[in-house]
Amino acid sequence: VTDDGRLPDSWPLPDRVADRKKEVTAVKYTPAGRRLAVANSTPAVIDIYDCSSDPYLRLLSLKGHTAAVLHIDWDESGGWLQSVCKSDSILFWKIPDPPPAGELAHCTDYKAVAEVAWASISCPFAWSAIACLTKAGNAPKALDRSANRTLLVSGDDNHMVNLFDYPAIENSQPRSYGAHSSQVTQVCMSSSGDRVVSTGGEDLCIMQWHVDNIN
Repeated sequence: VTDDGRLPDSWPLPDRVADRKKEVTAVKYTPAGRRLAVANSTPAVIDIYDCSSDPYLRLLSLKGHTAAVLHIDWDESGGWLQSVCKSDSILFWKIPDPPPAGELAHCTDYKAVAEVAWASISCPFAWSAIACLTKAGNAPKALDRSANRTLLVSGDDNHMVNLFDYPAIENSQPRSYGAHSSQVTQVCMSSSGDRVVSTGGEDLCIMQWHVDNIN
Protein backbone atom coordinates (compact mmCIF):
# COMPACT_ATOMS: atom_id res chain seq x y z
CA VAL A 1 0.00 0.00 0.00
CA THR A 2 1.40 3.39 -0.98
CA ASP A 3 1.57 6.35 1.41
CA ASP A 4 -1.59 7.89 -0.05
CA GLY A 5 -3.52 4.67 0.53
CA ARG A 6 -3.57 3.38 -3.06
CA LEU A 7 -2.68 -0.15 -4.06
CA PRO A 8 0.23 -0.38 -6.54
CA ASP A 9 -0.69 -0.80 -10.21
CA SER A 10 1.08 -4.15 -10.40
CA TRP A 11 2.47 -6.75 -8.04
CA PRO A 12 5.17 -8.70 -9.90
CA LEU A 13 6.32 -10.83 -6.96
CA PRO A 14 4.40 -14.03 -7.85
CA ASP A 15 6.07 -14.07 -11.28
CA ARG A 16 9.52 -13.64 -9.76
CA VAL A 17 9.21 -16.16 -6.92
CA ALA A 18 7.85 -19.44 -8.24
CA ASP A 19 9.96 -22.13 -6.55
CA ARG A 20 7.26 -23.19 -4.08
CA LYS A 21 3.68 -24.12 -4.86
CA LYS A 22 2.13 -23.81 -1.39
CA GLU A 23 0.86 -20.76 0.50
CA VAL A 24 3.30 -17.90 1.09
CA THR A 25 2.87 -16.71 4.70
CA ALA A 26 5.34 -13.79 4.95
CA VAL A 27 7.64 -11.72 2.74
CA LYS A 28 10.24 -9.10 3.62
CA TYR A 29 12.91 -7.21 1.62
CA THR A 30 16.21 -6.16 3.13
CA PRO A 31 16.45 -2.38 3.70
CA ALA A 32 18.60 -1.98 0.58
CA GLY A 33 16.31 -4.21 -1.48
CA ARG A 34 19.12 -6.61 -2.43
CA ARG A 35 17.50 -9.72 -0.98
CA LEU A 36 14.00 -11.00 -0.31
CA ALA A 37 12.90 -13.49 2.35
CA VAL A 38 9.84 -15.56 1.47
CA ALA A 39 8.26 -17.84 4.08
CA ASN A 40 6.24 -20.85 2.97
CA SER A 41 3.57 -22.76 4.87
CA THR A 42 4.55 -26.23 3.64
CA PRO A 43 7.35 -26.95 4.14
CA ALA A 44 7.97 -24.42 6.92
CA VAL A 45 11.06 -22.87 5.34
CA ILE A 46 12.25 -19.38 4.46
CA ASP A 47 13.73 -18.93 1.01
CA ILE A 48 16.27 -16.14 0.45
CA TYR A 49 16.33 -14.58 -3.00
CA ASP A 50 18.76 -12.38 -4.90
CA CYS A 51 16.70 -9.47 -6.25
CA SER A 52 19.20 -8.36 -8.88
CA SER A 53 17.94 -10.96 -11.38
CA ASP A 54 14.54 -11.34 -13.02
CA PRO A 55 13.04 -13.71 -12.05
CA TYR A 56 14.61 -13.58 -8.60
CA LEU A 57 17.30 -16.20 -7.95
CA ARG A 58 16.88 -18.38 -4.88
CA LEU A 59 20.16 -18.35 -2.94
CA LEU A 60 19.44 -20.62 0.02
CA SER A 61 16.73 -21.92 2.34
CA LEU A 62 16.42 -21.49 6.11
CA LYS A 63 15.09 -24.60 7.87
CA GLY A 64 14.37 -24.91 11.58
CA HIS A 65 10.76 -23.97 12.21
CA THR A 66 8.19 -26.69 12.85
CA ALA A 67 5.14 -24.63 11.84
CA ALA A 68 4.31 -21.99 9.25
CA VAL A 69 6.43 -18.83 9.57
CA LEU A 70 4.24 -15.77 10.17
CA HIS A 71 6.68 -12.90 10.79
CA ILE A 72 10.10 -11.91 9.41
CA ASP A 73 12.47 -9.03 10.22
CA TRP A 74 15.81 -8.12 8.66
CA ASP A 75 18.46 -6.11 10.44
CA GLU A 76 19.70 -2.80 9.03
CA SER A 77 22.66 -4.41 7.24
CA GLY A 78 20.70 -7.24 5.68
CA GLY A 79 22.99 -9.76 7.36
CA TRP A 80 20.64 -10.96 10.11
CA LEU A 81 17.08 -12.23 10.03
CA GLN A 82 14.63 -13.13 12.80
CA SER A 83 11.46 -15.14 12.31
CA VAL A 84 8.48 -16.32 14.36
CA CYS A 85 6.28 -19.26 13.44
CA LYS A 86 2.75 -20.31 14.29
CA SER A 87 3.96 -22.31 17.30
CA ASP A 88 5.39 -19.07 18.81
CA SER A 89 9.05 -20.03 18.43
CA ILE A 90 11.53 -17.31 17.43
CA LEU A 91 14.70 -18.16 15.50
CA PHE A 92 17.66 -16.01 14.46
CA TRP A 93 19.70 -16.43 11.30
CA LYS A 94 23.11 -15.08 10.31
CA ILE A 95 23.20 -14.71 6.53
CA PRO A 96 26.78 -14.72 5.19
CA ASP A 97 27.77 -12.64 2.17
CA PRO A 98 28.06 -14.39 -0.18
CA PRO A 99 25.56 -16.89 1.22
CA PRO A 100 26.29 -20.62 1.08
CA ALA A 101 24.37 -22.76 -1.37
CA GLY A 102 21.67 -25.08 -0.06
CA GLU A 103 20.34 -24.85 3.50
CA LEU A 104 21.36 -22.80 6.54
CA ALA A 105 20.71 -23.63 10.21
CA HIS A 106 19.59 -21.00 12.70
CA CYS A 107 22.01 -19.27 15.07
CA THR A 108 22.21 -20.61 18.63
CA ASP A 109 24.67 -17.97 19.90
CA TYR A 110 22.06 -15.61 21.32
CA LYS A 111 24.68 -13.23 22.69
CA ALA A 112 25.56 -12.40 19.09
CA VAL A 113 21.98 -11.26 18.52
CA ALA A 114 21.82 -8.93 21.52
CA GLU A 115 23.23 -5.89 19.73
CA VAL A 116 21.57 -6.41 16.35
CA ALA A 117 19.73 -3.30 15.10
CA TRP A 118 16.54 -4.49 13.46
CA ALA A 119 15.28 -2.53 10.47
CA SER A 120 11.69 -3.50 11.28
CA ILE A 121 9.77 -4.89 14.25
CA SER A 122 7.08 -7.36 13.27
CA CYS A 123 8.13 -10.41 15.32
CA PRO A 124 5.97 -10.25 18.46
CA PHE A 125 8.65 -11.18 21.01
CA ALA A 126 10.90 -8.14 20.74
CA TRP A 127 12.02 -6.61 24.05
CA SER A 128 11.09 -3.20 22.68
CA ALA A 129 7.51 -4.45 22.27
CA ILE A 130 7.09 -6.23 25.60
CA ALA A 131 4.10 -4.05 26.54
CA CYS A 132 2.16 -5.65 23.68
CA LEU A 133 2.01 -8.97 25.53
CA THR A 134 -1.30 -9.69 27.25
CA LYS A 135 -1.62 -10.15 31.00
CA ALA A 136 -1.57 -13.89 30.35
CA GLY A 137 1.71 -13.50 28.48
CA ASN A 138 0.23 -14.13 25.05
CA ALA A 139 1.82 -12.42 22.07
CA PRO A 140 -0.15 -10.15 19.71
CA LYS A 141 -1.12 -11.53 16.34
CA ALA A 142 0.82 -8.84 14.49
CA LEU A 143 3.16 -5.91 15.04
CA ASP A 144 4.69 -3.13 13.00
CA ARG A 145 6.95 -0.20 13.89
CA SER A 146 6.80 3.18 12.19
CA ALA A 147 9.70 4.15 9.94
CA ASN A 148 10.71 7.01 12.26
CA ARG A 149 10.70 4.59 15.22
CA THR A 150 8.29 6.55 17.37
CA LEU A 151 5.15 4.37 17.11
CA LEU A 152 4.30 0.69 17.32
CA VAL A 153 1.00 -0.82 16.19
CA SER A 154 -0.34 -4.23 17.17
CA GLY A 155 -3.35 -6.39 16.40
CA ASP A 156 -4.83 -8.81 18.92
CA ASP A 157 -7.37 -11.56 19.56
CA ASN A 158 -9.80 -9.06 21.07
CA HIS A 159 -10.50 -7.49 17.66
CA MET A 160 -8.47 -4.37 18.56
CA VAL A 161 -5.81 -2.32 16.79
CA ASN A 162 -3.48 -0.87 19.42
CA LEU A 163 -1.13 2.08 19.00
CA PHE A 164 1.85 2.40 21.36
CA ASP A 165 4.66 4.88 21.71
CA TYR A 166 7.91 3.16 20.74
CA PRO A 167 9.63 1.53 22.49
CA ALA A 168 6.65 -0.14 24.13
CA ILE A 169 8.31 -0.96 27.42
CA GLU A 170 6.64 -2.68 30.37
CA ASN A 171 3.48 -0.93 31.64
CA SER A 172 3.18 1.27 28.52
CA GLN A 173 -0.48 1.93 27.76
CA PRO A 174 -1.83 1.82 24.20
CA ARG A 175 -4.56 3.72 22.45
CA SER A 176 -6.91 0.97 21.29
CA TYR A 177 -9.38 1.10 18.42
CA GLY A 178 -12.12 -1.29 17.35
CA ALA A 179 -13.61 -1.93 13.92
CA HIS A 180 -12.93 -5.58 13.21
CA SER A 181 -15.44 -8.22 14.30
CA SER A 182 -12.79 -10.93 14.68
CA GLN A 183 -9.13 -11.25 15.61
CA VAL A 184 -6.74 -8.88 13.86
CA THR A 185 -4.35 -11.03 11.84
CA GLN A 186 -2.00 -8.41 10.38
CA VAL A 187 -1.09 -4.73 10.74
CA CYS A 188 1.20 -2.54 8.66
CA MET A 189 2.22 1.12 8.86
CA SER A 190 2.92 3.24 5.80
CA SER A 191 6.45 4.58 5.35
CA SER A 192 5.22 8.06 6.35
CA GLY A 193 3.76 6.67 9.58
CA ASP A 194 0.40 8.40 9.16
CA ARG A 195 -1.58 5.36 7.97
CA VAL A 196 -2.16 1.85 9.27
CA VAL A 197 -3.66 -1.05 7.34
CA SER A 198 -5.13 -3.96 9.31
CA THR A 199 -6.64 -7.26 8.25
CA GLY A 200 -9.20 -9.32 10.11
CA GLY A 201 -9.55 -13.07 10.32
CA GLU A 202 -13.10 -14.35 10.09
CA ASP A 203 -14.50 -10.92 9.19
CA LEU A 204 -12.43 -11.00 5.96
CA CYS A 205 -12.00 -7.21 6.17
CA ILE A 206 -9.15 -4.86 5.34
CA MET A 207 -9.25 -1.62 7.31
CA GLN A 208 -7.29 1.56 6.70
CA TRP A 209 -6.63 3.96 9.59
CA HIS A 210 -5.32 7.51 9.63
CA VAL A 211 -2.93 8.33 12.47
CA ASP A 212 -3.47 11.87 13.78
CA ASN A 213 -0.99 13.89 15.83
CA ILE A 214 1.91 11.56 15.03
CA ASN A 215 4.41 14.19 16.17
